[in-house]
Amino acid sequence: MENIINTIAEFNKVEGPILISGFPNAIKSFNILNAMKSKTITSRDFYVIDSFEKSPWQSAFDFCNEVKNKAKKTGTYYKSTFEHVKLTEEPAIVIIDLPTVEECYKAFVSHFNSSAEKSLLIFTNIRVDEKEILNRVPPGFKKSRLTKLPTKEVVFLKEKSDIDKIKKPIRTRSVLT
Repeated sequence: MENIINTIAEFNKVEGPILISGFPNAIKSFNILNAMKSKTITSRDFYVIDSFEKSPWQSAFDFCNEVKNKAKKTGTYYKSTFEHVKLTEEPAIVIIDLPTVEECYKAFVSHFNSSAEKSLLIFTNIRVDEKEILNRVPPGFKKSRLTKLPTKEVVFLKEKSDIDKIKKPIRTRSVLT
């Protein structure tokens, strides 16, 4: 968990909330919240999205209340799947904590499109394959990088390259007179 907190700390200057996709247990989330309280990482708002079919929603409710108490930020949980939730703010950090690898890849594609232009996507499922993630990245994100932490979590830094930010000029057809 320390590796994830250190990775988030490197991202302190980027503004935006943290989105937790999947909430099997609250241990990782509370560790991040405690790091915010100790000022190791920047305090941020939290969104928690889970169907809560395999875990009780009460832990997410308690966590969101603790966000308000400890970090003085907003904590919101959605008892739904990520496809059905429309967030009001693009997350800067997305923590994908889903049980199956296929769910992780599906969430990656969805959250990649809905996250901020520069964002951090963290996979806590250690069976996720880095090559499979890279295959799902759309063109235009050459500056992005993927890292595997010593504890086997995969971190993807999404960043659009400056060249790809430039829009191609639209040329009109000249009319010769």
